[in-house]
Amino acid sequence: MAFVRGKLDGLSNRQAVIAAGYSLAGAKQQGTNLMKHPGIRAELLKGGFDLEISQRAVAVMFRRSAGRWEAASPAMPKRVYSSAIEFLVDAMNCEDLPVSLRIRFAAALLPYQHRKMGG
Repeated sequence: MAFVRGKLDGLSNRQAVIAAGYSLAGAKQQGTNLMKHPGIRAELLKGGFDLEISQRAVAVMFRRSAGRWEAASPAMPKRVYSSAIEFLVDAMNCEDLPVSLRIRFAAALLPYQHRKMGG
């Protein structure tokens, strides 16, 4: 299935739905629905997709407290970060975190490190 291939290639739910040929309208909701389907979940697991890593998991890895970023995970090298960028760099390089999560941190860091070309 094209949706599963897209997810295994690292696309977001919405992007995988669009790549699979679904309509742009409602693509985000359709992606959420497809991710709940037992058959799709089984195919993703067969392909090595980590269903436990989600955007919510990334969000709880750090929190903003009193103007500073705090790591919620003991795996992080520092406890307090002065900026989100500093946190993202450490998270991306933290070998104790799953690779799939480190890739998400790297992707989140891209807009801060590389400006858009041609625009």
